[in-house]
Amino acid sequence: MDNLNQACVRHIQLMRLSDKQKRVLIASLTLFSEIGFEKTTSLDIARRAEVSEGTVFSYFKTKEGILNALLLVFFDRVIPETIATFTDQKVLCNDESVTVFFRGMIEDRLNFLINNRDIIKILFSRCLIDSSLFEKTGSIVQNNIVTPLNPILDSYKAKGELVNWPNERIIRNLISLMLSYAVPSMLNSTAIDVGKVSDEMIEMLANRIVL
Repeated sequence: MDNLNQACVRHIQLMRLSDKQKRVLIASLTLFSEIGFEKTTSLDIARRAEVSEGTVFSYFKTKEGILNALLLVFFDRVIPETIATFTDQKVLCNDESVTVFFRGMIEDRLNFLINNRDIIKILFSRCLIDSSLFEKTGSIVQNNIVTPLNPILDSYKAKGELVNWPNERIIRNLISLMLSYAVPSMLNSTAIDVGKVSDEMIEMLANRIVL
């Protein structure tokens, strides 16, 4: 399940909301992803949801209120679920060399960021202005990435393939390096050569954390 918008729609459909509320949220999600939050108008949302403009704001007082409702779905349900699914897959494939392990993680997550760049841009921009979302992201990383991967990273350390750093530090180095490539691409809507970037990242990691 790598499409964040589809996952969000699925969770919205399961929520205890009226049909019109669900349609407003799903329409807003689609428009925010397609043309951006700032450019989306209440009339756009109403037309996409097939409701009156007054109905949009009878449920959600402002456009910001709609976005906040969507953010709750993403940060409380979609992102933890998506990350946990990916982490579980890596845990099941723990017989790889450390280089193969990291390359697979890098390529998978870069493709994930590219395929979801529009909605991730919105989530990223909100984290920059809302410290609570930034803190929640840190908690998600700890609970859904660092903790499940601890046994794998520890096994690589025991075999002498990985530097003896705290696992959280290793993961944060990997994420920071990945974002240094992905964020400029997402903000400028430029393409990423995933294979080339993966090669460069593995080379840098080899000088930093891989023994």
